[in-house]
Amino acid sequence: MKSTLSKLFISGLLLLLLPGPLFAWCWIRDTGSTNQGCGALLYVERCCDGNLRRWPGGTMDYAISNTTPAGLIPSLQAGVNTWNAIEMSTFAFSYQGSSPLTTVSRDGTNLINIDPQFATRNDRVGEGVLAISTTWTLGVGGSYRAVESDIAFNGEEYTWGDGSGGTIDTAAVVAHESGHSAGLSHAGAQCQSAGSEGCGANFEEATMYWNYSAGAIGFRDKGSLELDDIAALVHGYPRSTLTVRVENSIGQPIVGVTVDLLDAAAPVDGQNSLQGGRVYGDVTNNAVLTGDKVRSDSYLDQTPFDTTDASGLTNAIHPTRRSIQLRATIASFSHTVSHTVADGASTVTLTMPEAIGDLVAPLLTVTSHTTGDFVRTDTITLTGTASDAGRGDSGVQQVTVNGVPAAGGSALGGATASWSSDLTLSPGTNTVTVKATDNADADNTATQVIDIIFDVVPPTVSQTYPTSGTSGIGVNSTVSVLFDEPMDPASITTATFTSAQGLAGTVTYDAASRTASFTPASPLAYQTSYTFTLTTDVRDAAGNALDSPVTWSFTTQATPSSSGGGGGGGCFIRSLD
Repeated sequence: MKSTLSKLFISGLLLLLLPGPLFAWCWIRDTGSTNQGCGALLYVERCCDGNLRRWPGGTMDYAISNTTPAGLIPSLQAGVNTWNAIEMSTFAFSYQGSSPLTTVSRDGTNLINIDPQFATRNDRVGEGVLAISTTWTLGVGGSYRAVESDIAFNGEEYTWGDGSGGTIDTAAVVAHESGHSAGLSHAGAQCQSAGSEGCGANFEEATMYWNYSAGAIGFRDKGSLELDDIAALVHGYPRSTLTVRVENSIGQPIVGVTVDLLDAAAPVDGQNSLQGGRVYGDVTNNAVLTGDKVRSDSYLDQTPFDTTDASGLTNAIHPTRRSIQLRATIASFSHTVSHTVADGASTVTLTMPEAIGDLVAPLLTVTSHTTGDFVRTDTITLTGTASDAGRGDSGVQQVTVNGVPAAGGSALGGATASWSSDLTLSPGTNTVTVKATDNADADNTATQVIDIIFDVVPPTVSQTYPTSGTSGIGVNSTVSVLFDEPMDPASITTATFTSAQGLAGTVTYDAASRTASFTPASPLAYQTSYTFTLTTDVRDAAGNALDSPVTWSFTTQATPSSSGGGGGGGCFIRSLD
């Protein structure tokens, strides 16, 4: 697929902006053909589903038309290079020098050109269009990618300079348009109201905001990237993927810890196409903000991390800064560390020090049962121990079994709680959760989950080999049976798996396949009937016996005969009688 994506950068007065849902940023994505035009005040690219429009290798080479006034070339390069200054993005623009090309076309060169016939050539006379970024793409889905992008400036209706004396700020406008070339969408309510998706925040200071106010200095300096802009490019080309693991002083993972990202932020994808992305992190610190250091509605003062899971791990994020601080909080305890983010995927382990309090859970043991136990009664007594000795010595506050306090489930200091709990089981598998909580402020909890199977149903034989009544069975065959449930291996022996002929052999049981096998000590006799029996002493894992003996018979193959062959060779053939 090849499509042309057109982006318009519009000049004029700022519009009255009404409060609404939070929108941060969005990438241009693969959604099929996008050859439709763009109105002067509208941006109608549907961008927030499909795959991101990236450049292979993360680099876009570009050239500047040799018809460009020499005084503007440094401004054009400076505007493009604002994106190269993002330390946590791997994307880069690479200047290749001047080019004799002067028009926007698919010619293999990513061209920046100030077009003296722009408005007439593009049928945009009087519409206030400052510049346009046109990108050609190939592929769909995972192969969707940018292959060429040209930027054309309106040199017919506007004078380009540094933004003073009635000129338009060249560096600011090319920063906006090159952001489109990199793959970023517009921002602002104007394109949202046009029905476009993922247009970005109502944040006029953002470089990717749809509107430019001529003569604005500082507050709306489009050439200075804001956190919205930076987060968008980091999302598409992250330099680092960071996960945090929180553990206590003895190396155990701590569950349910809140981890805050301080002095930084991270782009987080929206939950649907209309949201686009959001920027989460500690943005109350002005050192985090960039550009004009004005807060955006898309800066959310909350963490991009999920609370830690059973392994003590958070989700992975892409920080927008390399030097960060991480703060782990659980109960009333908090611990902050500084960290320098490494390139690539990494996990930083944050150890909560003992000095801030007891964060070690009691040692919990279940002594009466293990997971996978089979029982034949619907009532059992689960027993075990719990102790906080050497783990903070704050004592055991309580032991619960399936949320119900166990008897004897508390102990002071380093003493041991010997707990017990009477349980009523249902037929089948019963999952039992045991928790021991200490008396520390953090309510440290140890958990064990075991499965106990209540089974009063006798086992059955699903299949025998050989099948009863068959003949022609090989004399070197092993005799076997398949059960419908796990069995007690101790109950399957030569005394319970027998032959009427009193054959000597060995009996084995394979738990994985639930198969018992009898292997004769010597080959069976030819053309002979054999009968095997499983007695009612054969039991399943819960101790339930077969309802009745299982007996089956089969006949071995006929005696073979031999036939001579030329050259002294011979082969065996089956007798036909």
